[in-house]
Amino acid sequence: KQMSSYSHDYSFIVSGSEDKYVYIWSTYHDLSKFTSVRRDRNDFWEGIKAHNAVVTSAVFAPHPGLIVPQET
Repeated sequence: KQMSSYSHDYSFIVSGSEDKYVYIWSTYHDLSKFTSVRRDRNDFWEGIKAHNAVVTSAVFAPHPGLIVPQET
């Protein structure tokens, strides 16, 4: 079972997958852009290889403006 979530403004959905990818979909669809020939991305969704095992959960950061400083 995979868990998915909406972005803070409901413009995207993110989900894990059994194929080890995280998928991100846009909830806004301009059908005139539905011409991509790529299998891993188009104007509506993108798949990102995320892990070496099944991705069971994917969530957006609850505070998208918060930036965690990089440790040195």
